[in-house]
Amino acid sequence: MSPPSGTDPMKLVQDHLGKAVVRVGITQYPVGIGITDKSQVTADVFDACNNIKIGTALFARVYKIVTKWYGAPVPEAFTDAIEAYQTGYFDGEYVFMAEDTGESVELGVPDRSVSEEGAMETESEIAGSDPKNELRQQLWAQDPNKVDIGIDLSGIGDFNRE
Repeated sequence: MSPPSGTDPMKLVQDHLGKAVVRVGITQYPVGIGITDKSQVTADVFDACNNIKIGTALFARVYKIVTKWYGAPVPEAFTDAIEAYQTGYFDGEYVFMAEDTGESVELGVPDRSVSEEGAMETESEIAGSDPKNELRQQLWAQDPNKVDIGIDLSGIGDFNRE
């Protein structure tokens, strides 16, 4: 949700710190974690590159906590880490304030032979059954600028307006 026209986003964030969870930017980074004074909030959280950097670092920390809880990098750990990042809670604990042990965890890596075969079969099945895809490929061969959108990303903007 974007702030009302003419409203300073920084002031809006500072006014709501301590009263509500304030999430900003592409990663919906929860501003105010560990901050005791609203003057500590800087405009860096609104910069797209920096927002991705700090949001990714926070997600990595959440993933590490969840993976450690599972004891191994299982697929459920990634799904639970996403949910924990969205809600702020994992196993009844506020995950953003949980202690970082500094230990590294192994990332879950899918079995390439299974995933690549499955992905290739799925892609070829989809390509063969979608008449729009055939037209898209023909237009691409003629002029890439005439191809319509292959993936509809229009809904993304509804959640990340600054």
